Amino acid sequence: LTAALVALLFENAFVTCVDRITPSQLPHYEEAGLGADRIRYVRVDMLAPGNESDPTSPFLSEVAAAVKEVGRPKVAVLGVHCCGVLSLKAIELYEHLGADCIHLMPCCMPSKKDGRFPKSIFESRDQAVQYVAWAEHLRARLADDQGGCES
Repeated sequence: LTAALVALLFENAFVTCVDRITPSQLPHYEEAGLGADRIRYVRVDMLAPGNESDPTSPFLSEVAAAVKEVGRPKVAVLGVHCCGVLSLKAIELYEHLGADCIHLMPCCMPSKKDGRFPKSIFESRDQAVQYVAWAEHLRARLADDQGGCES
């Protein structure tokens, strides 16, 4: 749904969707008048082994190839429903592509047991406070380049 909305709201946009689901589970973009000239799907599991922060990882290289093929002058990364570490994968993609902006909408916290994240995120027992700390951690990860999009 998000891809269709972006394509409909921004008539000059080309949308590249990335997920691990099979194409048969995708919405019917063509029936909505959004064919292959507006939306493309890249099937890749962003968390599969081999998809670490290496620029040659299947995740980064496949999405970069798809974006390069489209050849649009501006690139935005939109991370919707980024469970746990998927927000970090979206940031990696933003950096790898040299994208113009990034919008993240994380939904789930990373695991407390994952040592890659500061323990301060989980200091409070209040989930709302934890979520704000997680969002702040992600924002700080982008501190050098705020990733803001111009409309």
